[in-house]
Amino acid sequence: MTGFVIKLIALSTMIIDHLGAVYPMYFPFAFRVVGRAAFPLFAFLIAEGCRNTRSMSKYLLRLGVFALVSEIPFDLAFSKIYFNSTEISFIGFTNIFYTLFLGTLAIFAFQKLKERGVIHALFSVIPLAASMWLASFLTTDYGARGVLLIFLLYAVPKKIPRLIVMAGYLVYMYGAFLWLALFGEEGFAPFINMYATGVLAGALASVAVAAFYNGKRGPGMKWFFYAVYPAHLLLFAGVYQAMVYFNLF
Repeated sequence: MTGFVIKLIALSTMIIDHLGAVYPMYFPFAFRVVGRAAFPLFAFLIAEGCRNTRSMSKYLLRLGVFALVSEIPFDLAFSKIYFNSTEISFIGFTNIFYTLFLGTLAIFAFQKLKERGVIHALFSVIPLAASMWLASFLTTDYGARGVLLIFLLYAVPKKIPRLIVMAGYLVYMYGAFLWLALFGEEGFAPFINMYATGVLAGALASVAVAAFYNGKRGPGMKWFFYAVYPAHLLLFAGVYQAMVYFNLF
């Protein structure tokens, strides 16, 4: 399975997830479950991109530009739902490109320090911690945990150990809630059980997809994949506002 195919799967699961997030009254919870596979796959692809790109500085620039370009569509699509008002902010409740940018920035620092030797590479924990802190401060999508996942998927060099780390980290991200659902206090709501199990299963499905990666890039179309994110959010936001205007909820 080429990187192109994995991008298509990641993009499809992301759009399915956002349908469930923006229009929960029309799309079932299963859409959010399927969508849990999207971010781990994007994190995996970003790590691969950092290994293969010819210019990390240009890669960072593209991610940074699309983080800014995508923020208004992101806020239009989601801030009304979560904050009951449309709030445009570039420094709070920020989109996934911020997370991808900060994860790539931590990797870039690691690469530069590693060039100076193993001892210097150990100090990469400082820019990594700074990137994670900034993700938390900016409340990026998936936050500090997302930045760390991107970094780990780059730092682990071999495929099988990388998949193990990916699976283990996803269990860490979602498994605590599952543990509470299964073994928490008596009376814990059954639907929470289903929710926790579902999101963990959806996330772990990404590991199965990544396992079939053959190391080949496939067709390019990088600008298409970049542009779809803000474009579909703008479309969803417009449809949502039209539904509000015509009282279709």
